[in-house]
Amino acid sequence: GYVGTAFAYVVNRQTGEVHEWTKTLPLGVGLKIAPNSIDGLSEIRWRGWGAISFYNDSLSGERRIEIDLEAEGDKPALHVNFRIEDNAKEPQPVVVVQRLAEGRWLYTHKCYGLAAGGRVRCGELDSYSEMGQALAGVDWNRGYRLNETFWNWAAATGRSKDGRTVGFNLTAHDP
Repeated sequence: GYVGTAFAYVVNRQTGEVHEWTKTLPLGVGLKIAPNSIDGLSEIRWRGWGAISFYNDSLSGERRIEIDLEAEGDKPALHVNFRIEDNAKEPQPVVVVQRLAEGRWLYTHKCYGLAAGGRVRCGELDSYSEMGQALAGVDWNRGYRLNETFWNWAAATGRSKDGRTVGFNLTAHDP
């Protein structure tokens, strides 16, 4: 409730070029959070910066990501339109509710290895993937964290040499 934060990164694996967009909004002005992790819209929209929108529809099993961030300085504009298939069964998500302290709780919904496809445009990079060519992960959190929170986090999704989908999300949390 005190601030809203959003970020996007693009790494061009061929050139090694990395771009980062970050926005912190006081009191979460310009930020919408979906009512839950499987339905609704989560979005950050700020004039002069752009927008990041996540649409979730549990009935169709579809998640969509739309990003339109403006160029700033030596950073090019970023445009993303991706679709993610999430039927909540394969792969099966991990959903946890944790009591952190009196009056403080955390809900998290994590799932990696989801079929995805769409387009990413950033400067000279224009990349398109058919549905299922790309893989995605969902990491949705909501709650009342402690004023000071620290964790180590690693997450990835990909394919093994024999073509199987592999995904993980590892967190070491120190309340």
